[in-house]
Amino acid sequence: MSGPVVSRLFLALALLPTLVLARTTEADPASGVTDANMENASVVLLRPVRSVPAMSSAALTQKAWAALEARRYDEAILVAEETENRFGPMADRQQQRLKTFAPLAQAAQFSALNDVATCLFIKGRAYRMLERNDEARQAFLDIIQNYRFAQCWDPKGWFWKVAEAAQDEIHGLDYGVDYGDYTSETLTTQAWKAYQNRKYEAVELYTRKCVELYAETALKMQSELKDFPPKGQENDFWALNDVATSLLIRGKSLQRQRRNREASQVFGEIIEKYPFALCWNPSGHYWRVAEAAQRSMTVYSP
Repeated sequence: MSGPVVSRLFLALALLPTLVLARTTEADPASGVTDANMENASVVLLRPVRSVPAMSSAALTQKAWAALEARRYDEAILVAEETENRFGPMADRQQQRLKTFAPLAQAAQFSALNDVATCLFIKGRAYRMLERNDEARQAFLDIIQNYRFAQCWDPKGWFWKVAEAAQDEIHGLDYGVDYGDYTSETLTTQAWKAYQNRKYEAVELYTRKCVELYAETALKMQSELKDFPPKGQENDFWALNDVATSLLIRGKSLQRQRRNREASQVFGEIIEKYPFALCWNPSGHYWRVAEAAQRSMTVYSP
């Protein structure tokens, strides 16, 4: 064996931990090795092993979201499953450490839990879009049963509870509800539509969600008022108006089901807690929700 070839071979052996020794008889343009410097060599191509860092659970979750939003549902499912496989055991351990939801300042310390649950949510949504509802339901149930304290960061500036969102998705599968953007306006509008279509289970879900998300804000707005808002400022009290209107819809739904005692309790809650709430009529004016509640309770007293 000639001297130059021996030297190169010993060099390759010395660098085995960081180099790949590849046998070739052809030039590899990508490697920078040409026919000229490969002459008379049987083992010549030395390539550094490039260390490719594994994607973090956060990066994988972002990739899954992007695929879902681009309607690449099969890709979203594959990325979500990769996240589960790689980070599932750590997510299980983090869930076991919690007795309730982590405080905002500490939520990011449970990244595996949060990201695995979020990817399960993404997988469930992708299955729903593919109309594979049994698989979607299983993904959502997995979150509820195994990752109930997971939270997902919203770029708008807060964490949302993944298990609650998963339960909402199951309600969608069971009752056809769609919470949309979860605004009080959307929830109230959807409640009205469900009421008009006599979908009483959906009415209950929409109105319950509106009260759950916005009652605290509604009560605060009510406390700021001594009378009904001045003309032109009615919409400044949006939460008050929508929560009270949602409760009115719930009460009227209960009446239609001949559950008058429960309906009266709901109407009484409006009158007591939200007396200055207003509801917009598409014909071009506001009407007073508590007065409508009082009329309904009088006509249909238990």
